[in-house]
Amino acid sequence: MGIDVVMFLQKMKMELENFKVDIAGERNIAPPQYFKTVDIVLHLTGKNLNAKKVARAVSLSHEKYCSVYNSLRKDIDVKVSYSITDTALNDVHDVIN
Repeated sequence: MGIDVVMFLQKMKMELENFKVDIAGERNIAPPQYFKTVDIVLHLTGKNLNAKKVARAVSLSHEKYCSVYNSLRKDIDVKVSYSITDTALNDVHDVIN
C-alpha cells in the first residue's frame, strides 16, 4: 500500500517530503493464528499536500492496486487512516476512515 500511495502522489505532483507507515494487528488466539484486524496509519509530510488527492491515492491503493491487501482473507477487518503534516502551513490533519 505504501509504495502505491507514494507513486500516486508523485504522479499527482504532490511535494511529499516524508512518508511513514505504522501497522498494528490482532491475531486469533487459537490456531490457525490468522490476523482478525489490521490497522494501518499512513503519516505524510510535505508542502501543499492536497487532502482530496491524498484521500484519492489512499482509496486507489486500498480498493484496487495493493496486491497484499487483496491477497488477505476477506474476513479481516482492515482500517486505513492517515495523517497529513503540511510543512508550508505548519498544519496537521488526521483523517480516520
